[in-house]
Amino acid sequence: MNGKKVIILYGSQTGNSQDIAERIWRRTKTLNVNSLVTSFDQYDLNGLLEKDIILLCVCSTTGQGDVPDNMTKFWKKIMRKNIPENLLEGLEFFTIGLGDSTYEKFNFTAKKLHKRLIQLGASSPIEVCLCDEQHPNGIEGAFSKWMQSFWKTLGNFFNFNLEKPKSYIHKFRLEYPNNEKITKLTSTQPANEIEPFYAKLLRNDRATDQDHWQNVRLLEFDCNTERVKYEPGDVLVMRPSNTAQNVQKFLDTFQHLNLDLNQQIRIVSNYPNEFELDNETNENLIKTVGDLIYNYFDLNSVPKQSFFEIFSQISQNELEKEKLEEFLSAEGQEDLFNYIYRPRRTIVEVFFDFPNTCKSITDLETLVDLIPAIKPRSFSIASSPHVHKDKIQLLIAVVEYKTRLYETRKGTCSYWLSKLNPKEETKIPIWIKRGSFMIDFKKPLVCIGPGTGVAPFRSIINERIFKYGLAHNHLYFGCRSKNKDFYFEDEWKSIMNSYPDQLHLHPAFSRDQDEKIYVQDLMLLNSDVIFDLIHNQKSFILIAGNSKRMPEDVLATLEKIIKNNAHKLGLNETDQEKIEEFAKKYVLTLGISNQLQMETWS
Repeated sequence: MNGKKVIILYGSQTGNSQDIAERIWRRTKTLNVNSLVTSFDQYDLNGLLEKDIILLCVCSTTGQGDVPDNMTKFWKKIMRKNIPENLLEGLEFFTIGLGDSTYEKFNFTAKKLHKRLIQLGASSPIEVCLCDEQHPNGIEGAFSKWMQSFWKTLGNFFNFNLEKPKSYIHKFRLEYPNNEKITKLTSTQPANEIEPFYAKLLRNDRATDQDHWQNVRLLEFDCNTERVKYEPGDVLVMRPSNTAQNVQKFLDTFQHLNLDLNQQIRIVSNYPNEFELDNETNENLIKTVGDLIYNYFDLNSVPKQSFFEIFSQISQNELEKEKLEEFLSAEGQEDLFNYIYRPRRTIVEVFFDFPNTCKSITDLETLVDLIPAIKPRSFSIASSPHVHKDKIQLLIAVVEYKTRLYETRKGTCSYWLSKLNPKEETKIPIWIKRGSFMIDFKKPLVCIGPGTGVAPFRSIINERIFKYGLAHNHLYFGCRSKNKDFYFEDEWKSIMNSYPDQLHLHPAFSRDQDEKIYVQDLMLLNSDVIFDLIHNQKSFILIAGNSKRMPEDVLATLEKIIKNNAHKLGLNETDQEKIEEFAKKYVLTLGISNQLQMETWS
């Protein structure tokens, strides 16, 4: 082994980039390569200034081109204006981006990180790897091919034999305290990821008509505590748990382990200087085997390639091992796609299909390596701290859909939430994250929030009207039907009756007539008003909702509004090419100046 060291950093919102990073780290261990894997924000940037460092970056993109939460601090540091241009001179680095090409800012984080590192003097021996979920083989399509170049290039720095078989290593070990007294947290600090506040569920009501295709829930939590304070536009983060049904399936599969759910445990890293534990493994959160199974193991997740790499090495059954190894081969990628990704088969279902391999698992450590942790989920807060005192409300669409599998696919968090009963004294671990909207309350507001995208605007508008008495609140809301999914209809009507000059509501019902009507159509009908608000009154334009097509459609509509009013800006109406270019730059400038802001989710 030479003196060089590979630093593998990941920025991951849902766990995919983390999984890729840990797969590569696990392989470096089998090749006797000195390496470390951790998130960007957990790593000290000064470490990259040391000699003999090789950097591998793995990152995803969230929202509209934003960096993941566990990469924000690192990104701010490398973007400081006073940072030397040659800070990373001599550093060799590699970049892997995970994205979806149906989004406009495909792999935006990886591209801008790659560019920034080069600006700071670092060099990259090979091109950035841009993985695409839309590839026939998913992210593996680009990743597996790129990794061949990566290992070949890395081999120039290290003397290793790639033909060496992959051996299975335990990232974790479990310690079993001898009946230590389990103490409950009594922190007075603001709730956070490691010390959350356990909020009591007060309401869990269906917000859509019973005949509507989608089940959307209005949930309310009791947050009468100094540990949970929020502002309009903030986000509530929570840790969901597994459903009782999935836990029972798991326990049935691994009954040979004779698990005692009350047995105290502690998760410890086997490589403390190379592999950092996630917050999910913190001993404040995982105290017993029951905590591990109910609150840590993501039993409802779709297994990734790393799962099969470990599972195949564990298997001692000839037929099952052969099939698992086939899934890992280049020739077996289509079969793997059809077995796992197309039907969205879950980990507990894979366990059921490979019973003999499951019997080869003889300890919990293997399961901790095999099953990823349940990641926290974020939701825009739909309540106002002034109007809904000591309460937090969320508007959540329950994810349920059919594939070719018999059993309906269900969202880990949303479905679990939908089944919670407030009468059962249910308490959920939560904390607050600052929202992305930054607004001056003195200025007018244009909010565009189709579907559950209306949630943050209910919070902001209620605060503006009932706390500050502010007018000029323009809300463009879209849904399918007035009688099916018009969220907060009675509330909006009550506000307009009591404060007719303060709220201007524009609801678009796409399915209540033969011709579909969307928020964009209503915006164009009010083109002159919106232009005046944007250009003359410097109104904020806020967009929230699904990140698939809606944001792009709304931005295109804003460009049309600018074009429709080009004559007011002294532009020659006959020069359409110039007007088109001007409108694009105008809307782009709105975003750069933060007059236009978006908060979107997939």
